[in-house]
Amino acid sequence: MATYRPITNGGFTPGESGFEESGGLRVGLEFEITSVATPIWLTQIRWYQPSGGTVSTTARLAALFTVTGTSQVTTEVSASPVGGGWQTLTLAEPYELAAVKYKAVVVHPGGGYPATSGFFTSGGPMATSYNDGPVRILNGASSTGGQMTFDGGTTMGYPTSTSANSNYWVDVTVTTDPGGGDGTPTPGTWSRSLTMG
Repeated sequence: MATYRPITNGGFTPGESGFEESGGLRVGLEFEITSVATPIWLTQIRWYQPSGGTVSTTARLAALFTVTGTSQVTTEVSASPVGGGWQTLTLAEPYELAAVKYKAVVVHPGGGYPATSGFFTSGGPMATSYNDGPVRILNGASSTGGQMTFDGGTTMGYPTSTSANSNYWVDVTVTTDPGGGDGTPTPGTWSRSLTMG
């Protein structure tokens, strides 16, 4: 079984200082699946919670969208943060990914959230696109409207705004074995991949 977490596995470490947003904020990570020669599934959407500043205990929301058509393809899941550091939202059902671009979205209800400006610029930590197996995080020149985007709001939606090539520290967990066993999903229990055409 192989598991991919491109932001975490890339060794990119968020700073502890966070920004404050009283009215809620949607943040999204754009990523591309480069190959599905071996089937892969999204099982989790993750976000980083700074330990400093105001930590809202209100549950975060997360969902997956396609970049083409901006369609939401997974049911929203929610969880409240537990302390600081990486937090995990596990999908109700693993979602089989196609070889297209997606956006993983997390909704912060308010309080502190992390942001690192200049992360995707030529002089930043991710100056070029980064691959963790078949999962590619695009740099500023390669993304479709921004590799990390944001919008104000407390409900689920597709964020489109960008600012200073910032990283808002969303990550995904993608695996070749969503069942944790022999890699074969139980029929009728797993989400199907998006069919393009």
